[in-house]
Amino acid sequence: MNIKPVVAFRLSLIAGIVIFVLGFPLPLGDYLGVVGKSFWTITDIIVSFLGLRLFPFWSLPLCPETVSVAWGTLVIIGAIILYRMPNQHATGGAVVVVFSILSLLTPSLGGFCVGTALGVFGGISGILLKAKSTSETPASG
Repeated sequence: MNIKPVVAFRLSLIAGIVIFVLGFPLPLGDYLGVVGKSFWTITDIIVSFLGLRLFPFWSLPLCPETVSVAWGTLVIIGAIILYRMPNQHATGGAVVVVFSILSLLTPSLGGFCVGTALGVFGGISGILLKAKSTSETPASG
């Protein structure tokens, strides 16, 4: 019987939720003072409140907010694969790592990099999981 990667699952699940929530577009329209921007993420609100402009591609149409939601969902799916199918731990861990790193390219910055860090740690611990068996082999001799 395989041991379930509970720690990797929890880290990956929290990472997916953080990436999803901080990248979820809110229909705030022009209420926050930027004309022409109709959807805002929580990260957008925090960054504009602090007066920061982190990357020049921050508002390009190549990185819509919905990509953060999609990649956060895929990280959650990878976490579920880790927990529900422990024999596929390398696949689930790889899904979590890849989409956690890709979420850095979205306007939410991978959930302010917290989601990315949790996803990378959770995914790597899922990949490196040693499958243990409860049955012991008797010593010959």
